[in-house]
Amino acid sequence: CHCMSDNALTSEEGIYPDYYHWIVNTLRIISKINNVNWILKAHPSRKHYGEGDRIYDIFRRYGTAENIYILEDTINSNLVFDLADVIVTVRGTAGIEYSSTGIPVIIAGKGFYDGFGFTIEPKTVKEYESVLEKCDKLRPLFDEQITMAKKVSWAYINLYKAFDETDQVLSQAIKTEFPYIGQTDVVFKNLINLYNKGITYKDSHFYKAGYESV
Repeated sequence: CHCMSDNALTSEEGIYPDYYHWIVNTLRIISKINNVNWILKAHPSRKHYGEGDRIYDIFRRYGTAENIYILEDTINSNLVFDLADVIVTVRGTAGIEYSSTGIPVIIAGKGFYDGFGFTIEPKTVKEYESVLEKCDKLRPLFDEQITMAKKVSWAYINLYKAFDETDQVLSQAIKTEFPYIGQTDVVFKNLINLYNKGITYKDSHFYKAGYESV
């Protein structure tokens, strides 16, 4: 689950208007799908947003089926890599993390890693529901998809090492370079050049603003 108040009204386009409507409706959908074991995971950073553990109230209220389980914070999240056959999110970083290991990911919104061919991207609520109903038929990603996920993940990591300048590089790349990512390394060379200049994530305005707010 996402942090409900994290960029709730200004984030990219999604099937649902916000994260709250997404999780509630997703729980309603999966509560009717009894041939899959569903494991719910609260976002580890939710308390930084003042949300506490209220997400568990939502889990218990709408996720009432016997085959829906909650992965408590006391359990290491790395266990998900061993347990999960499919991941469901809106645009969380889990989408890129698990795709990079070959686990198929269903996303309910546009993010920095959609459109590269390694995620399942339903466009409507009806299509989203249909994908969830058939998720037990999904198979691990192909090697080409995993490679693409790793490339995008690498770019994302470097974005946060030098956020201010790489933000501009990647924004331009989405329009020009990324569709040809398999044929050119221009974007990645630009990112490496920035990093070699000594620009780090902790020097960025993005990091400083976040640190001051916490």
